[in-house]
Amino acid sequence: MQLQQLSASTSGAQLEGDGTVEVHGITHDSRNVKPGDLFVCLVGAAFDGHRFAGDAVAHGAVALVALADHAGSRLGGVPVLIVPDTREALSDLAATIYDHPSRSMRLAGVTGTNGKTTTTALTASILRSAGLQTGTIGTRASCAM
Repeated sequence: MQLQQLSASTSGAQLEGDGTVEVHGITHDSRNVKPGDLFVCLVGAAFDGHRFAGDAVAHGAVALVALADHAGSRLGGVPVLIVPDTREALSDLAATIYDHPSRSMRLAGVTGTNGKTTTTALTASILRSAGLQTGTIGTRASCAM
């Protein structure tokens, strides 16, 4: 998908550079960039992803997603999609790149102070017994299928 098409999927996005580059994937970890990826520069508590833009480009990123106050330098000589919120943009762009996978799934969330793990384990077990495929994600970042 071309970067200019992707830019329409996130609000407030402004494209700097060649919008015809083809994007094949997306990541926010410069160590996981594959050729053809879009690299999203996230600002975290310990690291600023904008610092790793050059590494991402060296590993094959064809374009970047950045905050406005970092975009002027062109961050590695590739097109930049300037957005007001890179975290929100990551969500919107990933959904578009991967053809909105959540639209073909039934999702449920469990919140509260106590009992979430038990509730999700019991629910998953019941659904699997009914022949349905399940997946759970918890605070330990585990996934059961």
